[in-house]
Amino acid sequence: MARLPYVKGEYKVMCDICGRVMYASQTVFNWKHERVCKQCWEPRNPQEMPFRIPVEKRNVPNPRPWKLKEMPSLTDWSKL
Repeated sequence: MARLPYVKGEYKVMCDICGRVMYASQTVFNWKHERVCKQCWEPRNPQEMPFRIPVEKRNVPNPRPWKLKEMPSLTDWSKL
């Protein structure tokens, strides 16, 4: 394995997938919080992401109580 030259302010890390040694600036974190090289990085599958079901608005826009005086009784057929 070739040795990496010294670069001031950099530190060496290892890719969690392929095991190659490189500088930290050459790596990224994937969605599983692993430090990987840019060749090993892959996006998360959209089917694994949860989605929210939209809530339906079911309330009545202008609710009013029934007026019991104007409604006929179910047994009083003479008012129909």
